[in-house]
Amino acid sequence: MKRLLALTALLGLATAGPADLTWTAPQLVPDRKSGDSVAVAYLGKTLHMVYRGRRKPNLYHSRFDGTRWSGEVEIGGRQSRATPALVALGDKLHMVSLGADGNALYHAVWNGTFWSPEVEIGGRHSRNAPALAVFEGQIHMTYVGEKSDKVYHSLFEGRYWTPEMSIPGANSRARPALAAVGDKLHLVFRPNDGEELRHMTYSGNQWSGVSRIAVANSFATPALAVVDSTLYMLVTLDREGSMGWATFSDGGWLGVRAILGQKCGGGPGLAAAAGAPPLLHLVYRDPKADTIWHAQGK
Repeated sequence: MKRLLALTALLGLATAGPADLTWTAPQLVPDRKSGDSVAVAYLGKTLHMVYRGRRKPNLYHSRFDGTRWSGEVEIGGRQSRATPALVALGDKLHMVSLGADGNALYHAVWNGTFWSPEVEIGGRHSRNAPALAVFEGQIHMTYVGEKSDKVYHSLFEGRYWTPEMSIPGANSRARPALAAVGDKLHLVFRPNDGEELRHMTYSGNQWSGVSRIAVANSFATPALAVVDSTLYMLVTLDREGSMGWATFSDGGWLGVRAILGQKCGGGPGLAAAAGAPPLLHLVYRDPKADTIWHAQGK
C-alpha cells in the first residue's frame, strides 16, 4: 500500500491553523533500523542523521544530499543509552550524548570528515539526552537532572561549557526541545504531571515564566525547527505514535494538524533546510518495524 501523508482539519483549541505546509509521501531510508528515535540536523546543504542501533547502543551516522542517503557509518567506539542531540555551528556538527553506562554527558564534533574523540562534559549528568540549539552565536544545551525532573541550562563558549543553572519553574519527565527564533531561545517540554506541553523563552539574560501550550499535547518529546521566523513543532498525539504539527509566530501557538497514516516511535526528528524548498525534513522510526522513514514539508 502506498504510504501517503495527509493533513486533517484542525485539532485542539485553536481557531486558526498553522502556516500552510504540504508533506511529501514518506520514503523508506534503505537498510536503516533503530530501536529509538533519531536525531537530525543540517550542516550546509547536507542533512545529517545520527541514531542508535536496533538492538545495541552503538551510534551510526548517515547523510542526505538532497537526492539520496549515504550508507550508514558506525561512529567508532560511541555508544549511548538514548538518542543523542545534534546541532550545527559554522562548519562543524556538534553532538552531545549519554554514555552506554551511567548518566554523564559527552561532547563530540564532526569536522566534515571525522568525528573527534568524545569528551565528558564535567559535572553534567542527566537520565536522558539533552537538547541543543544555537543562539547568539553559541551552543545552548538544556537537559533534565540525573535524579530530579529539574531542567538545567548550560552553554558552550567555544572551548568550555559554562556551569549548569537550573531553569526556574521548568520540570520535565523527559528530554526537552530547544530552538532559537530571532532574539529568543524557545524551550518546550513535557511536564512531570501530564502530556500538555509547556513553553518558556530565554532572552539572553533570563528565562520567562512557564506557559501552557493549550493547543498541543504530546506523548513523546516534541521536535522543533525554524523556517522564516516561524517555529514549527512536531508532536506525538497518542500512545500509538500518531504525529501532528503546530506553529508559533507573533507570540502565539496555532492549532495542531494531524499527519495521517504514519506512526512514530520515540518522538520525531525535525530539521529545517537553508534556502529553497523543501523547507522541513521529518525523519522518524516506525514503532513496529524499527525502520526509518523520511518526509519533506514544503
